[in-house]
Amino acid sequence: MAGGLSIAIDLLVALLLGATIFYCITLEKRLKQLRADEEVMRRTIADLSGATESAERAIGVLKQTVSQADASLALRLESAERFAADLSANVHAGEEIIERVRQIVETSRRAAAAQMQPAPTTPSVEPAPATAVRGGATRLAAAAIAAERLAERARARQRVEAA
Repeated sequence: MAGGLSIAIDLLVALLLGATIFYCITLEKRLKQLRADEEVMRRTIADLSGATESAERAIGVLKQTVSQADASLALRLESAERFAADLSANVHAGEEIIERVRQIVETSRRAAAAQMQPAPTTPSVEPAPATAVRGGATRLAAAAIAAERLAERARARQRVEAA
């Protein structure tokens, strides 16, 4: 029996050696695959690192561009605010001039209407001719001319103030 036990132990050792060899071959294949994957992983990491550096440079350029655009926009906004203030002042001055012209025209119309009313004692079929002032112009025309001159003076004053 001692010989049978020895053979059984030898067979068991041979079987375990065979299993170990099989496991070593399988392990070797896995290690080769892992090494191949490691090389792919290293290339992927290198590519990712390059892309990160490129993105950092692009972000720096983008920050500079945004800064320049912000400065340009600030200048344009300041200029637009000045133009808006000037325009507002001009509109206000124009409204004042229009109001003065309206008052002048209204006054001249009332004066012309008062002169054109016929006398109560002498009824007439035709209206009385308008009174002439300076070079044959009616009082209404004279008021319009005066209003134009006043407006021209105001425009000249605004040009001087704007310069």
